[in-house]
Amino acid sequence: MIYQVVDNLVNNALKYTSSGWVRVSTGIRGTGNNRTAFIRVEDSGIGIAPGKINVIFEPFRQGDEGVTRNYEGAGLGLTIAKKYVEMMGGELTVESTLGQGSVFTAGFTLAHDAADEEPEDDSAEKKLILVVEDDESASGLIKMYLQPFCDVVVVATGNEALLTLTEQRFDLAIIDINLPGSENGIELRDRIKEIDVYEDLPMIAVTAYTLPGDQMRFIEIGFNSFIEKPFRRELLVDTVMSLL
Repeated sequence: MIYQVVDNLVNNALKYTSSGWVRVSTGIRGTGNNRTAFIRVEDSGIGIAPGKINVIFEPFRQGDEGVTRNYEGAGLGLTIAKKYVEMMGGELTVESTLGQGSVFTAGFTLAHDAADEEPEDDSAEKKLILVVEDDESASGLIKMYLQPFCDVVVVATGNEALLTLTEQRFDLAIIDINLPGSENGIELRDRIKEIDVYEDLPMIAVTAYTLPGDQMRFIEIGFNSFIEKPFRRELLVDTVMSLL
């Protein structure tokens, strides 16, 4: 996760720095029981307007959005970096001056005596994802890509999904639109939303058969996002993490 945080922050800095410099530094601040490890990414780029500071960590938002937006990207890099830092118990902060550059700092409080502490069970903090996919190769890829960050349960049909949802509490569902049997992914989504505890469950539609306008159609139906097969690892992970 540390690598992904640094990668996202550096890519963000490079994107908004057409000339000048980008610097990465690490260190430890404080003493005794108040030590904090930090990773800092600084740039001399375009900076962020004061009114945009509060929105740059939101999914699909960028500091330069608007009629003058000149920088391409999905607007997920900072969102994912912030979520990863928080999953590791840290905090991601930003200082910026418009026209002069930005400084992003990921800080992590160090245990006062790590050698004497019991190791924490990281799995207890992981989000639980339900994947409804009958194609074993596709579900296997999804599970492999997401398991470093989430716990993943895979089922092949809508009926299995509904049963599994009653046995465990899930944080997100990834649903293949073309499921076998009488119930497709859209119908399954509607049935899941009828369950009280899953009324606000984020859901991602997945399909290999797309037509122009399908992405907007799935969003209008009520899915939170849409991924077309074959999908890239980065897109899958970024989309999932932005919804958790």
